[in-house]
Amino acid sequence: MRKISKKEKLKTKKRMVKTVPNRWSIKPNLFYLALSLVVITLGIFFLNLDGFTGASIGLGVVDVKETKEINESLNISNLSFSEKKTTLVKKPNSKKTIAPILKIQNQLGLLAAPSAGNVALNSSSNTNYTDENLTLYFDITDTDGDNVKNVTNWYLNSTSITVLNMPFENNTVNVSNTTKDYSSFENNGTIEGGLKWNGSSGYGGFGAYEFDGIDDLINISDSATLSFGNNTTDYPFSISVWVNMTNTVQFPIATKGFGGSSKEWTFWTDGGSQILFQIYDSSADPSFIGRGWGVSNLAGSLNQWIHLVGTYDGSQASSGIKIYLNGSRIDDENSENTPASYVSMEDGDAPVYIGTEEGLQFANGVIDDVLIFNHSLTPEQVLNIYNNRTDLLDQNETTRDDNWSACIIPNDGSSDGAEVCSTNLTILSTPPNTISVTLNATDHPSNYSTANLTCWVNITDLDGDQVYANYT
Repeated sequence: MRKISKKEKLKTKKRMVKTVPNRWSIKPNLFYLALSLVVITLGIFFLNLDGFTGASIGLGVVDVKETKEINESLNISNLSFSEKKTTLVKKPNSKKTIAPILKIQNQLGLLAAPSAGNVALNSSSNTNYTDENLTLYFDITDTDGDNVKNVTNWYLNSTSITVLNMPFENNTVNVSNTTKDYSSFENNGTIEGGLKWNGSSGYGGFGAYEFDGIDDLINISDSATLSFGNNTTDYPFSISVWVNMTNTVQFPIATKGFGGSSKEWTFWTDGGSQILFQIYDSSADPSFIGRGWGVSNLAGSLNQWIHLVGTYDGSQASSGIKIYLNGSRIDDENSENTPASYVSMEDGDAPVYIGTEEGLQFANGVIDDVLIFNHSLTPEQVLNIYNNRTDLLDQNETTRDDNWSACIIPNDGSSDGAEVCSTNLTILSTPPNTISVTLNATDHPSNYSTANLTCWVNITDLDGDQVYANYT
């Protein structure tokens, strides 16, 4: 046997050192992670801060022997952490390598939520008449300088006119599991099928859900506030939504009971890319009423943000249904079956689905800002919503003796600020308007002293009240 020299032994020892398994390098990471969490917890306690937004935690410098990729995830308390997949790079002439940075999901950090103040509701001329628009005024403060979206709810006689208000903004660390309804009815949704939320998506860039066309959906449990019929009478309602379609063929926007025995209503595109808003009488199935917009007309709207609204006035006829695209009415034909048999919708027990027809078809694209109203929106208010004027209520939405108020919740992309509401505003009757007054003699144009005089007046009243003229 050949004798091994001392020099060769030293080389062998060095090679053995270089092949130490790098699994031992994970322990320092966990130590520094625990240390960082302790520091953050103490900081929150002493600073009395409400939450986290936008921070990152450095794990420090650890001793490793060779480069490797790490991809770990941890759930600690209610905070969700995800480590960025990073290749460790060894410093020249050093045994130490800079460790990866631990990113906190949803931009958690030591930042403050936005706040609203000086909220006031005024009519156009401050007289509160029925011929004036209502405008909500407010100030928004965000100490971190974030962009803020103002989620607005309008209340008529102390009841929210939105029964569903889902802007899809990030307001919780489990945005991948649930989505919040900002209306007072708490019709929150459950995320299913692995539906992904993108914080930089949405028509306003504040976040939206990206539907894959395979199995993604939002499930909203049945609620009486989401049904608009009682088997004898229908009630008005409207649906408003922003969509960016990857495929316009069979794109279900929002449905209630479409694929089951408890059919109520659906807002969708069919196999011909025709946008349809249909109302069902499940007891007379397959009887339904509806309106649509020509086959394939939406095909030219692929991969761009469009605003769609469907309204129904409760008249139990297709003529009471309207569809709007980007603020303009577009429906041009009835979409109905045995309309003579239609009586009304029934208050069924099916959930509301966003992005699917009860599993029959699935949307392929992005959906944002889903609103359901408990009345039929006027064309003017549809245009206001399209123009992002949620702070403006058109005069045609109001009637005499209405009691209106509005509330605002600011959201900075990470969290909600506190809700702040206006005082109540009561709509008053608009005074009658005298258009003209004409005095003529009965022998006009002679006007002799032997003739009688007659006063002719033209008076209009916006509220349709009976008007009496006092002549003096």
